[in-house]
Amino acid sequence: MNIRRNGRVLTEADGLQTSGVLPNDDDTFQQKLHVEILKSDVSTYTCEVNHRGSDLHVEDKWVPDQSGDPTIIGVVVALVVLGGVICAVLFLCRDKLFGTSKYIAVME
Repeated sequence: MNIRRNGRVLTEADGLQTSGVLPNDDDTFQQKLHVEILKSDVSTYTCEVNHRGSDLHVEDKWVPDQSGDPTIIGVVVALVVLGGVICAVLFLCRDKLFGTSKYIAVME
């Protein structure tokens, strides 16, 4: 199993981390590889699996998530809600804050 960046196999020197080959409960084995990828990195990453016993070869290209950062989205939503609350309080308390009256006196 390999992780490739722009076609080159990554190693521990590139920050690749591996679990090693670990046994499962059903007499099979697993291995996990991972590498940290910065959001600013525009390289092409591919996971490649070669299973010698079955001649299986699979490659899967990593496609970065294009949705917004959940933290940023959460902060924006919180600010919009806070702004709405502030506007509602100002609207409801405008008489006390600005000395205006709800009623208009009509003079005849």
